[in-house]
Amino acid sequence: MDNGTAESTETFNLTLSNPVKATLGAPASATITIIDDDSTLVQFSSNALSVDEDAGNATVEVKLNSAASVQVKVDYAASNGTAKSASDYSASNGTFTFAPGETSKTFNVTIADDAIDELDETIQLTLSNASNATLGANANATLTIVDNETTRLQFSSSSYTVAEAASAGETITVELTTPSDRTVSVDYATGDDTAVAGDDYTAISGTLTFATGVTSQSFTVTPIDDEQVEASEEATLSLANPQNAALGTPAASQLTIVDDDVAGVSFALTAYSVGEVDGQATISVRLNAPALQTVMVDYATSDDTATAGDDYTATSGTLTFAPGETNKSFTVPILDDPLDESDEGILLTLSNPVNVELGKIISAMLTITDDDELQVQLDAASYVVNEDDELVISVTLNGPSGQTIAVDYATSDGSAQAGSDYTAQSDTLTFAPGETSKAITIPINDDALDEPVEDFTLALSNSQNGALRRPTAPPSPLWTTTWCASSLARPLTM
Repeated sequence: MDNGTAESTETFNLTLSNPVKATLGAPASATITIIDDDSTLVQFSSNALSVDEDAGNATVEVKLNSAASVQVKVDYAASNGTAKSASDYSASNGTFTFAPGETSKTFNVTIADDAIDELDETIQLTLSNASNATLGANANATLTIVDNETTRLQFSSSSYTVAEAASAGETITVELTTPSDRTVSVDYATGDDTAVAGDDYTAISGTLTFATGVTSQSFTVTPIDDEQVEASEEATLSLANPQNAALGTPAASQLTIVDDDVAGVSFALTAYSVGEVDGQATISVRLNAPALQTVMVDYATSDDTATAGDDYTATSGTLTFAPGETNKSFTVPILDDPLDESDEGILLTLSNPVNVELGKIISAMLTITDDDELQVQLDAASYVVNEDDELVISVTLNGPSGQTIAVDYATSDGSAQAGSDYTAQSDTLTFAPGETSKAITIPINDDALDEPVEDFTLALSNSQNGALRRPTAPPSPLWTTTWCASSLARPLTM
């Protein structure tokens, strides 16, 4: 009878007896042998098993496909797949012995629960060295450890606060709730609420990348410090597009910019400018916020490089702002003198505020731009001198200067020759402040020769603090003048 049970070869005896009208022959008995046709298979209950990482243990079943009448043995082992022994699970191996009639055995694989967000990992299960049985189709199986951590990306706080004057800005931290064995990234951005990008803070956006094991990254939002007295203002912070993680809570936050300004009075600018010929400069003073009561502040001028009485008229007084007014001005009279001079500065100051504080700009500079162009020139384009005289040439400034003026001069031969007809000259003329004329003397050599009219040239060059000007008439190139002389004292027509 085919019983489906794997067993040894079995026998039974067949015997003839009690013949009727016959005698028993030989043989009258026989042995019948039953050869078992059932094969015992040993294998895992499934080739794909799974266990949660926080389950503690995975129970693995090894089965025989049918009860055996003899003892069955098989070795089992758990080894690394993508999971690593010790860090992810405890290695397990041994030998199962199935007594006759037993069909199932189990062993446990201890699972390590870590705090790292990671991909599901696998353990390889194997059976080998079967005795009195054959390895079945599921002699190899995969045990998958299903990770129980979910990495979430979120702000470290639902709100942040920064002072308006904090030039370093506010550091905004984004955290992973658990470390990950994968690279994680997330986009971040600021947005307007009551604060306005460009006026109250500098907009920023980008992507934060967390390398394996890193759990914190940050970005900085910088406030813009103005002088306006205003309420605290808010900008929004948001996270989006997480990679290899999910958004946690909070994925949106708020940055409060705390105003640091109090009502103050100050100059509108740190520097003002006025032309010397403009007559006066208008200086604006402002409140950074309207006041509910009358506000007063004193103003005054004082010398810097400009001198009161020579360059400007000293001015002082008090500005009064009625409730609600935010702008006032005063004027500084400018004196136009004929001196060529450097641009000069007047110091402006505010003091003695009433019902208000002094603001950020309580001193400023008013620069007077000089309009006088100084020119240095020869007093004529050509000269005629007798051979027995000396030549004196005037070099003039078109007006007095408040600074030292210098100019180089030099003679050069024409038909006249230095040494034989005249004494060569070259030097630098220096005009002290206020001087307008200098003289150059050129000795003329008187010889006994009767000769034609001869000439040489005198040229100015390298003017410092003054522009070179050509003699008025007749024109001659390169700011030069020509001297002519003859023993006959005949004038030369130029």
